[in-house]
Amino acid sequence: MNKYQPAKLRPAGTTFRGVSPISLKQKLDAMKRQAAENIPQKTFSEMLAATNQLRESGILDGVVKPNSILPEFRLKNQDGIEIFSNELLAEKNLVITIFRGHW
Repeated sequence: MNKYQPAKLRPAGTTFRGVSPISLKQKLDAMKRQAAENIPQKTFSEMLAATNQLRESGILDGVVKPNSILPEFRLKNQDGIEIFSNELLAEKNLVITIFRGHW
């Protein structure tokens, strides 16, 4: 038997190595609970107020939503070469991951 067989998908809600899958919402809720327990109450309240101010400002109106149709764009890749979205889409599907980080 070939040990390199394709992975089999498990139905939603099943476990892998005894660990149940957890949704992103569940992870974020857990992080929020931990923050509330570990951050001083005054600081945590200020953080929540700032987050609510951002939401109320309309900043989320400009956020790219899943399955959005984006206009053509160009970006430089890791080698500094300019890549055009329409050229990539002419060859195959294009998946974009948007994340923020601190470097």
